[in-house]
Amino acid sequence: MAKSELRLDPLSGLSTIVAPHRQGRPRDRARVAIPPRPDELPRHDPNCPFCPGGSSERATAILVLPDLAQGGWRARIVANAFPALSPDASQATEGQPAQGRHEVVIETPRHDRDLTDMDPSEFRAVVEITFARMRQLTRDREVAALFAFRNQGAGAGSSLVHGHGQIMALPFVPSEMARREAWLERLRAETGRNPFEAALAAEREDGRRLVAENGQYAAYVPYAPEAPCELRIQPLRWSADPFDLDPWEIGPLSDLLRDCLIRLRERAGDPSYNLIWWTMSRANRRMPFAGWCVRILPRTVPGGGFEKASGVSILSSPPEADAARLRGDVKQA
Repeated sequence: MAKSELRLDPLSGLSTIVAPHRQGRPRDRARVAIPPRPDELPRHDPNCPFCPGGSSERATAILVLPDLAQGGWRARIVANAFPALSPDASQATEGQPAQGRHEVVIETPRHDRDLTDMDPSEFRAVVEITFARMRQLTRDREVAALFAFRNQGAGAGSSLVHGHGQIMALPFVPSEMARREAWLERLRAETGRNPFEAALAAEREDGRRLVAENGQYAAYVPYAPEAPCELRIQPLRWSADPFDLDPWEIGPLSDLLRDCLIRLRERAGDPSYNLIWWTMSRANRRMPFAGWCVRILPRTVPGGGFEKASGVSILSSPPEADAARLRGDVKQA
């Protein structure tokens, strides 16, 4: 029996147990399988709030990317109709108000169009409008922490099938972000190196977990992932903050992200996933330990009691094998 390994992720400070021999344990696959999307969807659903004519079109648009060829819009951002955060601090009745902004990125007017169905220009439009809104919010001095993410499939927490992402801007730094940034600061002090630069350099030198590069960015399965086939995309030209990027650098980022999502769909069973822009808090955006990446976190294995109690993930698939699978070196099981 292969021995288990305890690995430490350099960017999160969290531990993962890699136990390949657990692949042979009994499992009721039908019970845990949650398809991310129905097989067939209509082009337009009159009951969908994100389709043209739906309730979201009656909301005040925050940012709109028009469709100059067909008319209408290609992507738009509106306030979330059921926000987890409120811009009005006076609404809280008990405890502290959950103040902030909660917005929805409606990626396409088509109900049947997912990110992996889009051509490169359509996909880039989604990245550009998300990036533009994030850049706007970073200029707001009341925003202490910014989160942009996408929940794909019910297994990842999505409540609507129409393609969309979300942006949340908080006037405080959540505890997990504070913990992670304290870890990065400590690692920088101990090693004298920026953790993001060091992590990417180590992955490129090792090579076994690299999935793809395009001259500007690299995608890899991390050494100690939280989930099977987790992917991270980092710039080869280190930058402390994604908003240091020149406009022309967004295209290659969009192209590699699209490539990674297609690999996940075609070579890893099309799992539900969370796509996360991993950025720093406002206070630490320019610190020597700062950095950023785009994280794709598949939701194929729900955490059990040990994972919830300890914060340690257990994986039966080695990251090196997952990377080979995503590269296409091995066939999908």
